Amino acid sequence: MIRKLFSAGPARIGWCEGLPKSDAVSASLVDGTPSDLKADLVALMGKQNVLHRAIDLVRFASDASPYRLVPQVVVQPRTTDDIVKLFRYCRENGRHATLRSAGTSLNGQSQSDDILIDVRRHWYGAKVEDDGCRVRARPGMILGHVNAMLGRYGRRVGPDPASSNACTIGGVLANNSGGMRCTVKNDAYQTVSAMTFVTPSGAVIDTSASDAEAAFERAEPDLAIGLLELRRQLLADRELVDRVRRKYAIRNTHGYRLCALLDGETPLEIFRRLLVGSEGSWRSSPRP
Repeated sequence: MIRKLFSAGPARIGWCEGLPKSDAVSASLVDGTPSDLKADLVALMGKQNVLHRAIDLVRFASDASPYRLVPQVVVQPRTTDDIVKLFRYCRENGRHATLRSAGTSLNGQSQSDDILIDVRRHWYGAKVEDDGCRVRARPGMILGHVNAMLGRYGRRVGPDPASSNACTIGGVLANNSGGMRCTVKNDAYQTVSAMTFVTPSGAVIDTSASDAEAAFERAEPDLAIGLLELRRQLLADRELVDRVRRKYAIRNTHGYRLCALLDGETPLEIFRRLLVGSEGSWRSSPRP
């Protein structure tokens, strides 16, 4: 029998192996966030910025993916200083934090079983600069809204994912979004010229600042040294360099952008690029 290439085979679709599993909230979360964790974060962030009811936890347990992970608590910081406080709390208490914006992720990147940080609620806003050649956006700004602002100048942001009217800039960068009409030259990795980020140690780095490189190396000396060492090892292997270049000349959005080690020459130049496409793996104080 002749079949068309890539034609469907419904008969091959079956049930996954394993026993059915209940999706009920665990007994420890039936009454919401554990009391000690709730009290700590309310004292740290303010009651209005902590979502702790069971219904809140369930609401943030899913995104656009088929996965489900119930957070212990959801916090909605308002300022960069709030983020610094949360990261410090995680370091001192052995917890981990995951940042979430619109929740349009298809692979569960915006889910957490511990502290989930919502950076959509209070992080909306953007400003067009240089006659539309540049836009400065906060992570909770919807991509479609940014493009509406740029449309007055006959411009748009490079990435054009199908969820552009719902996804936010934070998620677009974290996932290195592209889109059906977006070439490799216009994906999120190629779109970013500068960013401000908070390291798990609590350092706030604006990569456009004149002293940013020195500030990064002071805040994260081991990381800076390690990035340069990785770059040295990669450059020493010409065959691997060519392979990395080929790999990122095509659509390849999974895993860290190893080409950042080639495109950046300093620790901060490398690290800023690695954050694009980190897909939620850059967490504060991950548990062993």
